[in-house]
Amino acid sequence: MAGFWAKGKKQSRNEAFCAPILATFFQCPAEASFVISAIMQMPIRLLIALMMCGFVPACANTPPPQTDNFGAPFAANVPNDVRLFIVRRQACDHFRGEPRGDYAERDKFLNAQIDETCTGTDAALTALKTRYQNDMAITKMLSEYEEDIEI
Repeated sequence: MAGFWAKGKKQSRNEAFCAPILATFFQCPAEASFVISAIMQMPIRLLIALMMCGFVPACANTPPPQTDNFGAPFAANVPNDVRLFIVRRQACDHFRGEPRGDYAERDKFLNAQIDETCTGTDAALTALKTRYQNDMAITKMLSEYEEDIEI
């Protein structure tokens, strides 16, 4: 799965690891993955200099979702990075569960949606579980999601 990188370009291990961390740090939703892609292309010194000068991508000002994809409200104590992960992963799981068949155009659409919504969620889930390992409520929320879904 190429994810949000250039078409036909395979992700390196560093890109697959860093992209969800940067998305979480900047609180970027999956739809703004082009921002993370652009950030990943920057030389590290430039990125550090921009961050020290207060550079924040536009998506960092995106308000956190107040409900999940099914309309259930998040509790006030649910951190933004967990909210964003849950919304993205619910979309991923939705598209993974759609039936496939002889509909070439539909299958092409589903595969593109899976690439967009699922890429990086394994690393993001692991990072969130580590970050919130002492918060039992968040740990319980995250335990509802399968690990290692990416191929």
